[in-house]
Amino acid sequence: MMKALLLVKKEEQRNPLSLSAKLRLTNSKTFYVFLFLWLFILKGLLGNFFVQDELTKVFNVSTGDIVNSSILLSNPTERAVSIRVYQGDYIQNSESDNLTVRAGSSPRSNAHWIRFQSSVTIPPNQTFSLPFTINIPNQSDLTGSFWSILFVEEVNEMDVSDPEIIVLNLRTGVQIINNIANTAQIDVLFSDFAYEVDYVSMILKNTGNLWLQASVKIDVYNDGAELVGSFVSERNRIYPEFSRRVQIPVNLQTNTNYHAIIVADCGNGNIFGHQISFIID
Repeated sequence: MMKALLLVKKEEQRNPLSLSAKLRLTNSKTFYVFLFLWLFILKGLLGNFFVQDELTKVFNVSTGDIVNSSILLSNPTERAVSIRVYQGDYIQNSESDNLTVRAGSSPRSNAHWIRFQSSVTIPPNQTFSLPFTINIPNQSDLTGSFWSILFVEEVNEMDVSDPEIIVLNLRTGVQIINNIANTAQIDVLFSDFAYEVDYVSMILKNTGNLWLQASVKIDVYNDGAELVGSFVSERNRIYPEFSRRVQIPVNLQTNTNYHAIIVADCGNGNIFGHQISFIID
């Protein structure tokens, strides 16, 4: 008999609808199990509840402010749906992984500032605005960005004590970001370059105190100062004190000397540059 446990999380990473799944099996019929489970996943994505709202909410605030907002939820089914709401902190690593940890554990967490309704039942074919309040501390030493994530997850009413039951949980994460007014310090650091014929990559670290949406452009020249090509990355969200590996698609050749001007555009006129020379073996 098959015994399995599946946890599926719907979170905003690069794609707000991306899924990560964890599966533990006690038999070897992996192919059929995965086929069966992905059918369940598709069913979950098409039914039950939806977050009909932005998955990132940004509030520009001053110390001492009180912010009232909400998250719009929808239940398009013919049965009532029970929802639980809980918090986490959202962190990154240099290899572009998005990770959640215990709420309040990150130095720039705003989780303890946020008050919200931890459970709600949405009637059939109805919407519900889930309210939350952010109380910004009246502290003069608060600068830059603070953030956390609110998870909205359907309560599974299945009997999970039965070892033959597959448990499927879908959740959506809504990021809550507070920027403290008139305190922004914006800067980045380039490091750890890697070169191939089809991409150039680097670590881009946010050394300021404000979250960034950075795109990186690289203008590549040959030894004769002729422009070989201009290439641009997608935008990368980088929080203060964290790094991302930014990969830029290029079209280059081996055994050729190249010189490049790299420009990180962090928005609102915040531009940072770097120069490199390299050869692809």
